[in-house]
Amino acid sequence: TLKLTPYPVDIPRIALKAPVAGDPAPPLDGGEWYRGAPSKAPFRIYFFWATWCGRCKAAVPALLDFEKRHPGIPIYAITTDDSETLDGFFRSWKGSFPSRVLMQVHQKINRAYGVSGIPIFFVVDASNKILSVQNGFAERVGLEFERSLPAATSRSKQTKP
Repeated sequence: TLKLTPYPVDIPRIALKAPVAGDPAPPLDGGEWYRGAPSKAPFRIYFFWATWCGRCKAAVPALLDFEKRHPGIPIYAITTDDSETLDGFFRSWKGSFPSRVLMQVHQKINRAYGVSGIPIFFVVDASNKILSVQNGFAERVGLEFERSLPAATSRSKQTKP
């Protein structure tokens, strides 16, 4: 008779420890700009999203409104979608979208930020410190991370992205 025994395989576990407010922001290594470019603005919003994500798309009008009210705080829309997928998405997308889109097909940035669900937003300051993190989006709540920006708001209007 044939006796089956499991092959001893040690599969490494990847711990996704998301940085929290006060932590240094991991670098955006492993990304390629689909459109736009990095900004030297003193504050930035990192918006992790995907073309298939309904909650991510629901957040876009609030993000565009945020951009109008805070023109000096750029939004980086960071996705794991490739350029072909993004081309199709933007051909069919009705309306505006944040101007900076960063692709990271191999999810290196997602791993660095501990992203396990989207949308998720990180507010990063000039010293590259995370000021706040918002998991998810609901229209009734809006962009909760804005509450972490009282000092940033006045300074952001003086600095062009």
